[in-house]
Amino acid sequence: MGLRDFLRVVRKNVWIIVALVAASLIAAVVFSALRTPLYEAKATVFVSSQAGGTIAEVQQGSSFTQSRVTTYTRLVTTPSVLQPVIDELDLDTTPAQLAENITANNPLNTSLIEIQVRDPDAADAAVIADALGDSLRNTVQRIETPLDRSTSPVRLTQVESASVPIAPVVPNVPLNVGLALVIGLALAAAAVVARESLDTRVRRPSDIQRVTAIPIVGSIPFDPAAKKHPLVRHDDRLSRRAES
Repeated sequence: MGLRDFLRVVRKNVWIIVALVAASLIAAVVFSALRTPLYEAKATVFVSSQAGGTIAEVQQGSSFTQSRVTTYTRLVTTPSVLQPVIDELDLDTTPAQLAENITANNPLNTSLIEIQVRDPDAADAAVIADALGDSLRNTVQRIETPLDRSTSPVRLTQVESASVPIAPVVPNVPLNVGLALVIGLALAAAAVVARESLDTRVRRPSDIQRVTAIPIVGSIPFDPAAKKHPLVRHDDRLSRRAES
């Protein structure tokens, strides 16, 4: 298909393309408007060891915390950490429901734990994130403290308190509109291809060549005035249609 044929197909099906793209964009806007806005706050906790002052002890403590930090990250969404937060803040939820709005991750090659909380209320998201950092620190201290010692060899320090977010992260309107545009164009392309494939009418010389091997002797070009003047008149005997 050449450029001219492509433009002809687009011009012929322009209303189908516009309708499908517009419908997809409207659906994306409605979907975004109906979704409950969610705000995201993040608190960061640093994991270190309370080892001695020698180089060997420091290295040993560093290796210990590196091996433990992944476990502590997964510990964030467990009931042992979540339930104290629910009780402290008097939240009307369960640990399982609260865990659905919490994400904890450990950035590569660091001893940091990033705790991200999503909530319909921006202030609540920040408060819950900070409370989770405190609860994680208390839980780790309780778990890691040996029976014969009064302190844990691991220390968790909150190095970044959660700030109240300004804008919601959900819904992501630009992303939704962009995806809707792509989907609308894909649907329009599929509809145009299907319509062109099912259209068996003969409209152009190329259509005749596709269905028969009989050579074309001549053709009459399209004339927009043919509907008003179907007969060739004396005053237009030199027109392309008259000569054809």
